[in-house]
Amino acid sequence: MTEASDSDYILLVEDTVTQAMLYQHSFQKRGLKTKLAKSAEKALEMIEEARPQLVLSDVNMPSMNGYELCRKLKSSLTTGNIKVILMSTVLDPEEVVEIINSGADDFLLKSMPTDYLADRLLQALESPLEAVATDRRKITLYTEHGPKELEIDSQKAANLIYSLYHTLCRVQKEG
Repeated sequence: MTEASDSDYILLVEDTVTQAMLYQHSFQKRGLKTKLAKSAEKALEMIEEARPQLVLSDVNMPSMNGYELCRKLKSSLTTGNIKVILMSTVLDPEEVVEIINSGADDFLLKSMPTDYLADRLLQALESPLEAVATDRRKITLYTEHGPKELEIDSQKAANLIYSLYHTLCRVQKEG
């Protein structure tokens, strides 16, 4: 990895070219410098060259999905403190378990307006980077499909609860 300090860009990991271009154009209109990786593997290569401030990754991708990319980044000493936001077209209860266990810092629905997504990215960039979790613990979440094991710290849990609630409020307002 290069010795340079963090670069001033967001790495957008999206395998659907038309969506990627739409997001990139919208984000750049809001002043967010965005680079595109069409796969998780390409994203890892790009991060080796120049570290982004934030990674915004689609969940559903061939080969390595967004959860796997997030786990890989969060488990490394050199990339563990890069903010990672995952995006998906749907959010079901089972997916919440994957979001938490991947170590993601936030989650966004792709169906939200691009100005809302850009606002959330700006907010994420302005918030301080969380310290390494010292209170990470295993808990059991009881779902309609049975118990699911989670591993999360209290700050990340609070952030994700707020994020999901914020998104639901916006969905209800739009609907």
